[in-house]
Amino acid sequence: MSKSSSLKKDIENVVKTDPFVLEIIRNYLTTTCEEMGTTMMRTSFSPIFNEARDFIVVLYDAEVELLAQVDYVPAMLGSARHGVKLALHEVGINNLDPGDVIIMNDPYRSNNHIPEHILIKPVFKDSQIVGYVGSIAHMVDV
Repeated sequence: MSKSSSLKKDIENVVKTDPFVLEIIRNYLTTTCEEMGTTMMRTSFSPIFNEARDFIVVLYDAEVELLAQVDYVPAMLGSARHGVKLALHEVGINNLDPGDVIIMNDPYRSNNHIPEHILIKPVFKDSQIVGYVGSIAHMVDV
């Protein structure tokens, strides 16, 4: 059993016994995504980000199951998981190191259109991937 599977079982056991803990975890993960989105809007020079909010941010577990999202453009959520899985397959999970970021823009295989870029960053704990943070954002000047 992998560490992420063990962690998932621990979380499931806690959640089964305490719905309050589930709500606290859900709010924490959602707030994390909201803060990621706020950072993108505050640091961007593009009105596409800070005015139109043409992007999404997501948190996935190690198996690329969605944990939390901020859906400024909900249509992008449909292609997010597919694009993340494709990018991880292309690069290879075993080739990822702490600090790596994958940037992908392949509209034919990732189901997004040309100006949208997918960014994925693995999250490590004790040299094991425990999840991924990601975004899909519309870049005006592509």
